[in-house]
Amino acid sequence: MGLITQLIARVVTGAALPKEAENNAKLAEQVLHTPGLIDHHRVKVEAAGEHQGELHYVSSDSRPITRPTVLFVHGSPGSWASFAPYFLQPELLDGFRLIAIDRPGWGASTVTGKRFPSQLSEQAHLLGPLLNTVYEQNQQQKIVLVGHSFGGSLVPVLAALYPDIIRSVLILAGDVSPALAKHRWYNSVLAGIPRSCIKKHWYHSNLEILDLSMSLYNQQEAMAKLVQPISMMQGAADKLTDPKNVDFADTLFQKSRLTVQWLPDTGHMINLLCVDKVKAAIVHAYESSDTCFRHHGP
Repeated sequence: MGLITQLIARVVTGAALPKEAENNAKLAEQVLHTPGLIDHHRVKVEAAGEHQGELHYVSSDSRPITRPTVLFVHGSPGSWASFAPYFLQPELLDGFRLIAIDRPGWGASTVTGKRFPSQLSEQAHLLGPLLNTVYEQNQQQKIVLVGHSFGGSLVPVLAALYPDIIRSVLILAGDVSPALAKHRWYNSVLAGIPRSCIKKHWYHSNLEILDLSMSLYNQQEAMAKLVQPISMMQGAADKLTDPKNVDFADTLFQKSRLTVQWLPDTGHMINLLCVDKVKAAIVHAYESSDTCFRHHGP
């Protein structure tokens, strides 16, 4: 791959924080190699009686599942390891069963067919069997969804599609406005580069970004019907997700109780940079307190 292509791909995928990414990779290795800390699971995906692939996820432990479940959904590109730091937080492990997924086509999750499922609705339907499995395992306790970036756009779609099993939603730097999610010029440039010259995860990430605006547009009516509590965390210095999404969310989620937490001088990688604050927001999302607060600006 040429230098220009590599630079474009780095911008497209938001690979602007190598230090944080490197530190998280070490934490993911720690999680993987700590005996008894996580279990690996696979769920088959079928549609119309046909095999559609396999979904992989990790869970915090294999003890009897009596605690409520928090399910993490990563961005683009990414994997369950995007939330590795949370599997090292005793307060969360004591109070919740933690699950982090590999979205369809990412990490160890596979999809069949020639076309990558880049639309939010496609991803949401493919994740349905996993959500139902988790819900049944957890004695039908409703799930708290936490999504970052593209995952932040996906979690309200999941909540709209499976309202009976979702307790609340936490969006970390996620687009909810179709207009604000429009792709940039470099996404179009990358789309014009021969696929053989681009690593698969960069190519698939670009497809998701190219389709995100229309994906969100198609889901506006469904998301507007959400009644579950919704929390948003947004960095005021985010260069990838426009902070104005928060203002749009105020009009979109009118049937929900919306809580917004602004993070001054913070960029896009909230999941890695603000672990303690996200941890507190997860507890708040579960409790769905009546003392929700709303900040109207950074």
